[in-house]
Amino acid sequence: MQPVSINEIVKRLENIQPGQKLKLRTSPTFGEFTVILESNPAWPKKGEKKYLLWVGKTEAAARAGKPFFQSDKAKKVASWPAERCSQWLPEEITPQKAA
Repeated sequence: MQPVSINEIVKRLENIQPGQKLKLRTSPTFGEFTVILESNPAWPKKGEKKYLLWVGKTEAAARAGKPFFQSDKAKKVASWPAERCSQWLPEEITPQKAA
C-alpha cells in the first residue's frame, strides 16, 4: 500500500464536515502512531484554529491531551502525517441497533 500524499490529505481535510475526523497511521519507521485530523468545532471563535491534529499510540492516547498541532491552513496540518509515510486507517463501522 502506498503512503498517502499531502494533496490527498488536504483535499479530504478541506471537505471534512464538523464532527467528522480523518485517521491515519504513520509508518513503522516513524513509530506507527495514530494520527487524527479534524475540523475544530470551536472555530471561528477568537484565538481558535480551524484544523486540529492529534497524535498517540492509540486513538484514546491521542485524545488524552491537547492537540499536537493546529492551524488555519489544511496544508500545514496535512504535511505532518504526509512526511511520515502515513496510510489511511479503515473507517469504523458503527453497529446498528436491532429493531
